[in-house]
Amino acid sequence: MSVATVGRSDLVQKARQAPVARFALFGAIAAILGGIVLALGVIGRHPERTWWAYETNFVFWAGLAQGMVVFAATQKLAKGHWSGVIIRFAEAGAAFTTVAVVLFIGLFIGRQYIFTWIHEPRPEVGWWLTSKWFFVRNGAILVALSWLSWRFVRHDTAPDVRELGGETVVRTEDAPRISRDAAFLILAYAFGYSLLGYDLIMSLSTKWVSNLFGAFYFMGSFLAGLMALAILSILLRRTMGLAGIYTSRQQHDLGKLCFGFTVFWAYLMWSQFLVIWYGGTGICPKRRTSSSTACTACGVPSASPYSSSSSSSHSSDYSA
Repeated sequence: MSVATVGRSDLVQKARQAPVARFALFGAIAAILGGIVLALGVIGRHPERTWWAYETNFVFWAGLAQGMVVFAATQKLAKGHWSGVIIRFAEAGAAFTTVAVVLFIGLFIGRQYIFTWIHEPRPEVGWWLTSKWFFVRNGAILVALSWLSWRFVRHDTAPDVRELGGETVVRTEDAPRISRDAAFLILAYAFGYSLLGYDLIMSLSTKWVSNLFGAFYFMGSFLAGLMALAILSILLRRTMGLAGIYTSRQQHDLGKLCFGFTVFWAYLMWSQFLVIWYGGTGICPKRRTSSSTACTACGVPSASPYSSSSSSSHSSDYSA
């Protein structure tokens, strides 16, 4: 890993060149257009399709923004000095965590169209999927994560704010508190977004369940945050003139992280698929397994992961 070495005064000057007004204008235009499309869809002939799209976009963008902030937290906790100015770009995602709390109200408004378990109760789940407890639980998770994100970002950027005001700052004085905030945020993210994955996505299926899906969702959101951060860093390097601060080697390091977590995310999907495929073969796991069976269980899915032997009709009855 590598890091560019620059003076603090240079960073202060570059920070003043951030295109804040441009991003705010773009966000305002996108919000207005999105609101118009949402309103037209809701009053149209198929409002359920609009609410389905709304829920899909919500879980994607909320997870992406939170994943960006969590990346910054991992760098602070692991003392990842290589990332440099990338941390500040990642911490910008905290703004959308508050927006996500507001947008969550939309899921409550369109709940009759989004969540089938409201009008088709699932007795096997019991009290977990009840409308009141469901929205209180997930709303509290989003509020808590937004608060933890802002607390972490506020403490981490406080020296920058004072430097922009002309003060001389000792940047190591708040390091223990920042590391503690980062640790709390990472743990809360892993737990909270696992529950959000189960509730907001997996509950849409009436039969299929997976103990792995929570990890699949929060790691996928973290990966989406990394990818968005890579694109944002390239754009801001040009806009803010950061060629000497955000170097090509740092960009390469971030790309290697994106590749590594892509492989890990694919591994989680493969782990889920292997269990579903194995359940569809009719082989009882309690029987003595021969070497030929082991080769079949591991080799056949690798050679043809989407072959007809994968018995998709049984996929809803097996969990990881």
